[in-house]
Amino acid sequence: LTHEQALSMMGKWGVSLWLKAQGQGSQSLNPPGERKSISHDSTLPRDSSDPVLLRKILAKLTEETAYELRREGWKTQKVTLKLRYSDFKTYTKQVTISPTNHDDQLLDIAWHLFQDLHSRRVQIRLIGISLGQLKHEYTLNLFEDNKRKDQLYKVMDCIKMRFGKKSIARGACA
Repeated sequence: LTHEQALSMMGKWGVSLWLKAQGQGSQSLNPPGERKSISHDSTLPRDSSDPVLLRKILAKLTEETAYELRREGWKTQKVTLKLRYSDFKTYTKQVTISPTNHDDQLLDIAWHLFQDLHSRRVQIRLIGISLGQLKHEYTLNLFEDNKRKDQLYKVMDCIKMRFGKKSIARGACA
């Protein structure tokens, strides 16, 4: 098929497609940009207002998201919590924080957001957490010394990589 044949058969759009198929298109391919956020959410098997169950689910989601964050070499500066109620109304709340990728810090922040956001007397059907404003892990905070926590999470991540994501988890008091 020649350039003229493509023009007569399919018009300008056809020529554009023909050129692209020949590797001669004028548009350049742009690779996707850097990741902007990491998120996980969970729809509950049954709508609930049980704070113990909801905290366990939030802890699991936070742990999964922080693990992915560390695995990809990121720290987060924004935590967003999403709650969807049984009446399908959805609410979000977010906070900007110092860069971190530590489960315990992120869970504390997420739980505070949950407590601030959960003001309705309607059962919850979905919980979600999103970590945004990602910075490369080598970004340092001069006022915090987290070497022991960094080592702890590195060991936990190695166990997860070797034996699966469910092989080790934070303990929780009921």
